[in-house]
Amino acid sequence: MFEHISRIERIKLEMISPLSQVVIFHTNGEVLDTCDTLIKVEAKKSVFDQFDFLKSIEEVFPGLPVGEKLVFDVVEWNEGAEGLFALEFVKFDDTRIQWVILNKTKDQEQITKVQQERNDSAINEEFLEIQRKYLEMEKALLDYKNEELHRVQKFKEQFFAEVSHEMRTPLNSISGLIDLLRSSQSEGSTDYLAALKATSNHLNAIINDVLDLSKIEAGKFSLSLSPFHLKKTIRNIVAGFEHSAREKGVKLNLEIDSTIPVHVDGDSVRFSQVIYNLLSNALKFTDRGHVSLAVTAERSSDSIQTLAFTIRDTGKGMSDRDIEGILEPYAQVEGQDYHQFGGTGLGLGIAQQLIQLMGGRLGIESEEGKGTTMTFQLEFQRSTLEPVQEEDKSTTDLSHLEVLFVEDDEIGTVLLKGIASEMGIKGTFVKSIEAFELEAQERPFDFIVTDVNLPDGDMISAIEGLRSRSGLNQSTKVIFLSGDDKEILDGLQEIENHDYLMKPIATDSLIALLCVEEPQVTINLDNLRTSTQGDGALMKEIIETILETLPLELVKLEKAQKEKDQVLLRKVLHKINPSISYLGNDRLINQRKALYTKVLDQEPINNELRNFCDAVTVALGVLQIEKGRL
Repeated sequence: MFEHISRIERIKLEMISPLSQVVIFHTNGEVLDTCDTLIKVEAKKSVFDQFDFLKSIEEVFPGLPVGEKLVFDVVEWNEGAEGLFALEFVKFDDTRIQWVILNKTKDQEQITKVQQERNDSAINEEFLEIQRKYLEMEKALLDYKNEELHRVQKFKEQFFAEVSHEMRTPLNSISGLIDLLRSSQSEGSTDYLAALKATSNHLNAIINDVLDLSKIEAGKFSLSLSPFHLKKTIRNIVAGFEHSAREKGVKLNLEIDSTIPVHVDGDSVRFSQVIYNLLSNALKFTDRGHVSLAVTAERSSDSIQTLAFTIRDTGKGMSDRDIEGILEPYAQVEGQDYHQFGGTGLGLGIAQQLIQLMGGRLGIESEEGKGTTMTFQLEFQRSTLEPVQEEDKSTTDLSHLEVLFVEDDEIGTVLLKGIASEMGIKGTFVKSIEAFELEAQERPFDFIVTDVNLPDGDMISAIEGLRSRSGLNQSTKVIFLSGDDKEILDGLQEIENHDYLMKPIATDSLIALLCVEEPQVTINLDNLRTSTQGDGALMKEIIETILETLPLELVKLEKAQKEKDQVLLRKVLHKINPSISYLGNDRLINQRKALYTKVLDQEPINNELRNFCDAVTVALGVLQIEKGRL
């Protein structure tokens, strides 16, 4: 192979021959040329049969593009020679391959070092990849735990809400029916009804505890602020325990400092719940002796009054260990007989959390066999307003009211019918949204009293629809009834002119809301002012015409109605349209339009027409006053 090269070239080849070798072979394995300086290659034998390494890549060569290299930086070779070699294959035409072999054995230490570094780097990369995957898995597990906690919390909230709602419906019925029975029963059965009433109140207190616990855990609990009669509230709570205390032979004492304010601003419901739970717990574990509540005035200023509350009993008492555990929800004193003492174990824990939310701290001192003393202090704002007083049912006459009641529960309907009958209310009762919408289009009502949830939908959406349409009852006052908290009812706050009562409703509370009369009919002369371009003299002239002619038209309407003269009714209702429009009262405008439509359709309008004429008469009185101001 070296016969025709110069001496210089031969010297070069001799210098590099121990380091390199070139072999040319056909893609089918036939050896075409070789210098055999490193590895012995037999010319008459396929390279693929001589070297297993080449056999492993035999299929690559036919498809290798011409001029492209196939490079192996370092190969540990042991076929015909041993050592480290770099191999390079180049296809220089369609069938021939040039195989260049370079001896790297002397570089083994360096190669080993580099290889080790590569291996270390690969190991580090693998470690980092494993660590990354571990962190990802840990994050995924944490996300799953958070998801699960959220799911459990959501389930608890939904469970509490649904169960309490289902319990409130029959409880509402029990409480309301008791009130109705007490007003009609003989004196001999009053004590039994009082006991039954106390039982329903106790069940309601348990429901409130469960609901409050779920809301506190979810961070959704909030206190309201409104004026209430402090002394009366405390006395009423204590009076509620007198029957059970008398049955146990336990003396119930109440001491209220005469200097405490009569009216304060605060959350009367939550405050009552605290006092109720603490007294209930004290009485539950006291079989002899007394239970006492003392309320004393502490620090005070012009606007703030701090009060101290002390509940003492001579009952079973608790150890220090019991005191630590009793404040946990669902906890019971160790060794306590549930069937003997009863209770959910919620009372004290809820009382403690409510006291903390109101800015106080519950302290407990007790000795086994000698009784327990519980103390806390709360700050109240001195109220400048007196709380709204409930109406005396015996002197209340609501016979002038027409009320649309919407309730699907049978017992609830009986309760509402009993209230309506007792107060002389003209009530219309329906059980679905579909029936409600039909009645609301028939005639105007003074109030709509409705449960929130009905079988065919929710009444909040139905009332929103009623408010958005011009027509009868668009502005009628709505009293919503529900076993759910007001805060969780979507859309309720957006409803104008409404009140809300939580089930079980107190009949006195509902009656008090129905006793609030609608404000006097108002008028708005903007339309008249625009039509007269602000001409005061012309406005006066038109007002005088309205004051003179509209009362006469009302007389005609009443006469036509009495004589069932549909033609005259239609004509008068059409004629008074401009005058009613100038009064600027949307309710009167919509009532006139609805009456006119009903007359065209030959539908009865007895009550609607009477109410319309009465309201127009009131509006004319207001118009007379406005005329004097022009």
